[in-house]
Amino acid sequence: MAKRRRAQTAIVMRSAPTFMRPPAPRTSIIRVSAPRAAPKQRRHHRRRSSSSGSGGALSFQRAAGLALGGAIFGAIQKQDFYNKLPTLPLLGRTGTAAIALTYLSKRGGNHAILRDTAVAACVLAGFQLGHDGKISGDETAGDETAGYVDD
Repeated sequence: MAKRRRAQTAIVMRSAPTFMRPPAPRTSIIRVSAPRAAPKQRRHHRRRSSSSGSGGALSFQRAAGLALGGAIFGAIQKQDFYNKLPTLPLLGRTGTAAIALTYLSKRGGNHAILRDTAVAACVLAGFQLGHDGKISGDETAGDETAGYVDD
């Protein structure tokens, strides 16, 4: 007996359903660019410098300047105008001269010799206060009757 022919079966391929996206409505879009960020700051690295020790060390040059300032202040004390200086209470002539020299060194131009003389005057005023209990030129120190008028 002869083979029977079968009817051809149709193969159906099914896929997942796809949805069509509707087109976006036509509107005019205004594009604005955002402000640009500030550029990142560069870090500046400090270069190493060769310095000897700490910045406040007493060098030979500084010590010699202070010694010269002390010598100049000693010469000022020998002059007549030093005895005519007005004295401030508790400071005496040496303290008053120290304040005047400090003021002149800051305001009258930045002179290193004036600064060193002012430092020497401050040192001498401190020495006199510690050694004698008063600063030379301060006649009212230790006098309880200062400021009173005797009848």
